[in-house]
Amino acid sequence: MYKYPFVSIIIPALNEEQYIDKVLKSVANLNYPKERMEVIVVDNGSTDSTIAITESNKAKVVRCRKQSISAARNLGVKHSVGDIIAFLDADCLVPEDWLTGILKHFSRDDVGGVGPAIAPPCGNLTWVEKVFFYIARYKYKKTKCVATLSSFNINIRRNIFDQIGGFNENLTTGEDSDLGYRVNQVGKLVYESQTAVVHLRNPRTAKELFLKELWRGQGNIKSFLSHRLDKSEIPGVIVPIFYLTLILILPFVFIISFFDLALEVLIGTSFLLLALPFLMTIRTCLSSRKLILVPQIYAYHTICLLAKAVSLILHTKRRSHSTIRCRCLPN
Repeated sequence: MYKYPFVSIIIPALNEEQYIDKVLKSVANLNYPKERMEVIVVDNGSTDSTIAITESNKAKVVRCRKQSISAARNLGVKHSVGDIIAFLDADCLVPEDWLTGILKHFSRDDVGGVGPAIAPPCGNLTWVEKVFFYIARYKYKKTKCVATLSSFNINIRRNIFDQIGGFNENLTTGEDSDLGYRVNQVGKLVYESQTAVVHLRNPRTAKELFLKELWRGQGNIKSFLSHRLDKSEIPGVIVPIFYLTLILILPFVFIISFFDLALEVLIGTSFLLLALPFLMTIRTCLSSRKLILVPQIYAYHTICLLAKAVSLILHTKRRSHSTIRCRCLPN
C-alpha cells in the first residue's frame, strides 16, 4: 500500500445543517495530502440547507431518497474510488492527525478495519453526557483488537468491505455490530485509543437516553439475529432478557405475597432488579479504577436496562403481529 493510500471519506447526512459545516471544515484541516483523499456527503433526503452548505465546502454530494443509513453508506461507497473507506457521521469532528493515527494500522495486512476513541464536545455536559463519555472512555483503555467498532467513525479496506457485502441495509441500528462481526471473519478490527473523534450530538437527558436506547435496542435484536452470536455479544443479550423476566414476574410475585406470604420471593426479586444495574456500575468503576459519578452511573445503567427490556417487548409484539398478518393472507 502507498505511504498515503487514497481515502474516501463518506458522510451520510439527513437535515444536518446544524453540524455539517463544522464537520467538513474539520476534514478540510486534516494534515493529509488533499490529492490523496475525497469527501462524499450522501444526502439522505434533506429538506434543510445541508446540500447547500456541503457544496459551499467543495465536497461531493450524492443525493438519494430517504433510506436506511446503511443503504446511504453503501451508496457512498459505490460513488467512491478510495483504497480505504472512512465512514464518518455528520455530527463528528476529526482532529488534524485523524487519518495518520488511523492509517498506521493498515500497514499490517491482517487488519481489515480501524476505529478511534470518542471524545465529548466542549462546553457544559449534563450528567447523562458525562456518564456516556466516562463509560466510552474506559471501555477500551488501550489500542487493541476488538469484536466491533462504532459506526460514528469506522475505517475499512475497500476490498474487505466489498468482500463482506457492505452494511446490512435491512438494519436500522446495530449495523456496526453486524459489520464488525463479518469483518472479523476475514480480518481484524483495531480500536485506536490515541486518536479521538469529537461526537457533537448526544442524549442530554434521562428521557433522551431512554428513547435512544429503546431505538437502538430494537435494531440490536435484529443485528443479533442476522449472524451467529459472538461470545462478546452474549452479555448484551442475556442481561436485558434476565432484567425483562424480573420485571414481568414482579407483579405476580407481589400479588402472591399477599396470599401465600411469599415475602422472601418478593424481596429477592426486587433485590435482583436493583442489584443488576449496581453490578454493572461496579464493573464500570473497576474498569476506570475510580469511584466517581457512582449514583449517576447507576441511574444510567438502570435507564438503559429498562429501555432494552421494553425494546424486547416491542420486538416480540411486532413479530407476533407480523406472523398473524402472514397467516391471514390468502394463499
